[in-house]
Amino acid sequence: LFRSIDLKSDEPALQQLAQQQGWKIHFYAAEELAKVDVPNPSETVRKHTGTPSVSEAAARCSITFGAPTKTFNIAGIVSSYAIVPDETLRNRFLDAMVEAGATDEPPFLLDYWRLNLVGQPLPDLDAPQWQGFLARLKALDWHLELHRQAADLPPLLDAALRAGCRIVVDHFGRPDAGQAQADPGFAALLQRAASGRVWVKLSAAYRNGPDANAARACASQLLTAFGPERLVWGSDWPHTQHEQLADYGTSLAALTDWVPDAAQRARILGATAAELFHLPAFPQS
Repeated sequence: LFRSIDLKSDEPALQQLAQQQGWKIHFYAAEELAKVDVPNPSETVRKHTGTPSVSEAAARCSITFGAPTKTFNIAGIVSSYAIVPDETLRNRFLDAMVEAGATDEPPFLLDYWRLNLVGQPLPDLDAPQWQGFLARLKALDWHLELHRQAADLPPLLDAALRAGCRIVVDHFGRPDAGQAQADPGFAALLQRAASGRVWVKLSAAYRNGPDANAARACASQLLTAFGPERLVWGSDWPHTQHEQLADYGTSLAALTDWVPDAAQRARILGATAAELFHLPAFPQS
């Protein structure tokens, strides 16, 4: 079951994917989503959609209906999920997702948990309550998506790896704008490629600074370390706080700049995403 805002209801690619996978789709009006209390409202999202939250609000509506929500980009299937820092609500949300995955026909396949930790206190993922939660993700074979500046990634990655989780790191790993590929945290991320359980999302390099050459250099090092088998792509729609810099077309064009080889791009946008999210192989165009 896919849930999102009705602004996306006429997107042909979304309708086609849902038909291919046999998914049900439910869209909420902006007025419905705007009534939902969320921990991270955005005035920029409100400006473009009429509601201060789409993913979080739809996710909370989904808990009410006993089913999860996903918002994602069709190519590369990577996106956002609700931020749930409270342990009780986090487990309640996961319970609802598990229940929906067990009862939907066909089974709900796009299963992961996103931790957007930018601007948030750094959690101790080695703490018992977090290790227990990560153990649940591992048992379900879901992955953990991390969004945090590169300098803070090593302890988060290591704790999640110790729990046996698969991990997707958002936005190139968020290297420091002044250091780019020389950021020690970014170097540590490259080293974790050897684990075989870390993926990196090539998305929204503008969040790491304006230097296009730095983005190319980081992408090149990520491609060398992880290969196209463990890189994915996301458009970063609706480009919150950076709407003047990007749209869906420029985001997809950026991938060509970062990964010039067409076969590698096809792997990133197709088989890699399908394998990560347990999807059937995408048809080749």
